[in-house]
Amino acid sequence: MATQFPLLTITMILIPLLVLNQCLTSIGQETGKALIATVCSKTENPQDCISLLESDPRSFTSNLTGLARIALEITASKANTSLVVAEYWLQHAKDYTDWASASACRGGYASSVNSMQDSLRAFDELKSDRLFQNLQYVINNVTYCQKTRYWISPSPPASDAFNDLNATMLKITKYVLAILHQLF
Repeated sequence: MATQFPLLTITMILIPLLVLNQCLTSIGQETGKALIATVCSKTENPQDCISLLESDPRSFTSNLTGLARIALEITASKANTSLVVAEYWLQHAKDYTDWASASACRGGYASSVNSMQDSLRAFDELKSDRLFQNLQYVINNVTYCQKTRYWISPSPPASDAFNDLNATMLKITKYVLAILHQLF
């Protein structure tokens, strides 16, 4: 009987603590959702911005600084993915026009990956001028890739997925800028 009493006491203490923890987690997530909605309301497409941030579970417990960092990390990851796709497209070019367009995009995305890494460092060092400059480089590179593709080879059906990737990269980089303007 003596061993049951401590077990019963522990259980009586542990269960309310677990319930309290669950309640606090739910409240924190609702607060996080409200902050995400507020932050994203200042972007071109709030619903896309919300989806972007909610794709990372850390967003629900982050403040504005945390959301900005998460958005930067997601954009850096998307730049890496875009570079891989551009390299694939370059390696599988069917003719010179496809190769020239893919080469321009691959170079732009290689530069964008570097710019995103520098953006993350600038963010951590609170160097907003360098941060905004690097993000503008990314936007310029993606825009140049899109324009080059249309100048050289007007969107063959096989590369529609790459066009979508470019559009997504451009869109999320602009969301990051909008979020960062709320912070700096």
